[in-house]
Amino acid sequence: MSQLKAVQDERLPSWPPRLTVHGGPRFLQIADALQAAVAAGALQPGDRLPPQRQLAARLDVDLTTVTRAYDEARRRNLLEGRGARGTYVAAPKVELTSVLDLSMNTPPPPDGVDFDDMLRQGLAQVLMRSDNELLMTYHLGGGSDADRRAGAAWLQPMFGRADARQVVVCPGAQAALAALILALTAPGDAILAEPASYPGLLAAATQFGRHVVAVEADRHGMLPDRLEQACRRHAPRLVYLNPTLQNPTAVTMPAGRRRDLAAVATRCDVRIIEDDPYWLLADAPPPPIATFAADRVYYVSTLSKCLTPGLRVAFVKIRDAGERERFLVALRAFALMAAPLTAALATQWILDGSAAGLLAGVRAEARLRHRMARDILAGRYAGTGDGLHVWLELPAYWQAAQLARAAEREGITVTSAEAFATGGEAANAIRISLGSIKERERLRAGLQRLSHLLARRPDADDPAVA
Repeated sequence: MSQLKAVQDERLPSWPPRLTVHGGPRFLQIADALQAAVAAGALQPGDRLPPQRQLAARLDVDLTTVTRAYDEARRRNLLEGRGARGTYVAAPKVELTSVLDLSMNTPPPPDGVDFDDMLRQGLAQVLMRSDNELLMTYHLGGGSDADRRAGAAWLQPMFGRADARQVVVCPGAQAALAALILALTAPGDAILAEPASYPGLLAAATQFGRHVVAVEADRHGMLPDRLEQACRRHAPRLVYLNPTLQNPTAVTMPAGRRRDLAAVATRCDVRIIEDDPYWLLADAPPPPIATFAADRVYYVSTLSKCLTPGLRVAFVKIRDAGERERFLVALRAFALMAAPLTAALATQWILDGSAAGLLAGVRAEARLRHRMARDILAGRYAGTGDGLHVWLELPAYWQAAQLARAAEREGITVTSAEAFATGGEAANAIRISLGSIKERERLRAGLQRLSHLLARRPDADDPAVA
C-alpha cells in the first residue's frame, strides 16, 4: 500500500499539507494546516490521524518535527490521545456557561503543581505496591491499617503523635457528620450550633428528624455561658462546632474560647463534633478543642477542603473503642466504607509527601487570592488572609438574598447568609468562595464585577427581601 493510500485510508482527503521552504518552522506549518482543516470541516472530531512516523515519512521530515506539531495541536485543543488506539481530532471545547462561581468552597488549583502527573504517579504506586484484590473488596473496619496510619500522620500537626487505632477512615466529612448524628442522637433531639453554620449539618439533622438550635456567638465564636444555658434548656446530646476559619464567617476561635467550651461540655455531659476542615490552611491556628476534652470531642478532618474535592476521604478521631464501633455501625447504614482505591491513593500521597506538597501549594494560592480580594473589595474585605472564603457584610441598602439575585443577573453566583442560618434572623451578609474559579484572571473579573455591584444601589424593580 502506498503512503498516499495509507493517508487516504485514514479518511483525511485534504490533509496532510504541502510544506514550503519559506512557510516558517515546519512543525508550525503542520499544526496550522491541521487547524485550517478542522476549521474547514475537512477533518471532523473523531477522525484518526496517521501515526507520527508514517506522517513524517509522508512529509519527508524527521519524527521530532511531527511530534512537535502534534504537541502544538494538542496545546490548541485540536487533538486528543487515546493511548494505543492513536491520536484523534478532538471535539471542540464549548464554554457551557459564562457564570463566575463564587459560591462553592473548594481548594484553588495550586500554581506549579502538576496535578495530572501527581495523580498518575500516585495511582501507579498504589497499583504497584498494593494487593489489587484488597483494593476491590470490602473494608468494614474504618480503613486498612495503612490508611489509619496515614490518618494519624495527617492529624499529627493538630495532635502530635496520634494513635492510629483511634482513627476511622470515612468517605468524606459529610458522611462522617451524618454517622455521628445517627450514633449520638435520637429522633427529636436538639443539636446545638452557632447561628450561622455549615448547611450540611442542617441537611443531615433535618433528614434524620433532629433539629438544630442556634446558640449565640460573638466575634470569637460560640459564647460559653450561652452554651451552658442552652444545654440546661434543651438537654442536647450533641454540639456542632467548626472552630477554625468557620464556615461561613471565617472566624477562628481563640484557644481560650475553645478551652471554655470544652469545660462547659464536660459539666453538661454533652458531646462535641469538631468539624475542622480548614485547620491546615489557617495561619498558626490554636489547638483543636479535642485537645482540651479528648473524651468528649469527635474530631473530623477532611482532605476534600484542603487538597481536592474528588479525594473523598475524611479522618475521624474517636478515643473510645466502644464509641468507634457505634460510629462504624451508623456509617455502614448508608455509606459502608471509604472506597479502598481512593483511600489507598490518599494514603500514598500522605506517606510519600505528595499531600504535603499539594497542601503547601493550596495554602500559597489561597493567600494570593485573599490578597486579590482585599485589594479589589477594598474597605469591604474583612478576611484574615487565609482559608477558602470571605464573609462579606453588606451595606444597608442591599439585602443578602437580593444581592445574590442581582449578582446572578451579572453572571456571578454567591451564597446568601440564609443558606447558613440555624435559627432566627440571618445576617445581612454573603459568603464569597475564592477557590472555585480555576483561573486567577476570571476570579479577578468576578470580584471586580461584584465590587461594582456592591457600590451601586439596587434597581428599583428589585424590591428588598423581607
